[in-house]
Amino acid sequence: MALGAGEVSTIASGAFSSGKLLTAVRNGSDNLELIVWAPDAANRSLARRPDSGTQAGEVGGIALAMMGERCITAVQNGDGKLLLIPWALEQPDDTISRLEVVDNQAGKASYIAIMPLSDSVLVTPCRNGAGNLLIIPWSLDANGHISRLDNGLGQGGSVADGSTTYKPPFSNQAAVPVPLAGALIAGAAIDGSNFVTAKINKGGGLELAAWALNASNQPTKWWDSPVLEELADNLCMAPLGDPGRERNFVLAYRRITPVLVGQNVVNFQTEVIVSVWAAGTANGSATKIAQATAVELG
Repeated sequence: MALGAGEVSTIASGAFSSGKLLTAVRNGSDNLELIVWAPDAANRSLARRPDSGTQAGEVGGIALAMMGERCITAVQNGDGKLLLIPWALEQPDDTISRLEVVDNQAGKASYIAIMPLSDSVLVTPCRNGAGNLLIIPWSLDANGHISRLDNGLGQGGSVADGSTTYKPPFSNQAAVPVPLAGALIAGAAIDGSNFVTAKINKGGGLELAAWALNASNQPTKWWDSPVLEELADNLCMAPLGDPGRERNFVLAYRRITPVLVGQNVVNFQTEVIVSVWAAGTANGSATKIAQATAVELG
């Protein structure tokens, strides 16, 4: 059975602990709208349940974290600032209710990601107004109130913003513009205080880093990679298995390779790269253990 949700652009999705599904979208009015869905595996059907209606306003990017029967949307509000909104799935009718109303909890932000580290602690890596990776830890209490736990500045170096340039080596050709699409920041949790981030730096290069929240809830870097790809975009990450001192995660991205004729760039070739990494807090390292490549993309 085909089901629709009207005109949408940005989409994020997840599942509540009860098995109900959730989509968070930027609707045709540019407002944030959450829609609950009920899957029926036996009948291979999906029923649309209540939505959030007009409980939220204009947004840009959307990131979504599922936390039991609650969730948090991390969005760029209408002023371009970071706004976290807690929601709860209410029974018996699957109503989705906003738990807190504020304008914003941080400054300018884009390329927002969100990672729950536990039932009450989460982090939002994003590009701040200065163009750097900023990681903000947050707590969610039993009443649905969100508190910012650290007010540090950008900890993770530069992040690109929609494009970069490529200068071919040993060539007199001018720097060539390179559009960058999709997510330029991503992350995956390791355990209740450790996590990994991926970002595309201002030169278009892919970098990873591993972080821990210290006793003061300040993000502290304990490992970082060299530049893994000279040009990449469309980042996606997810943890594998259960939280623990050692945990694997998957990293997917689009590799961008210059096509040269002689020493000049004439085009760019793209392909999907999927890799699996092992992160260990005991030895303070992350190691790639597998990688696969898909066909060229348009």
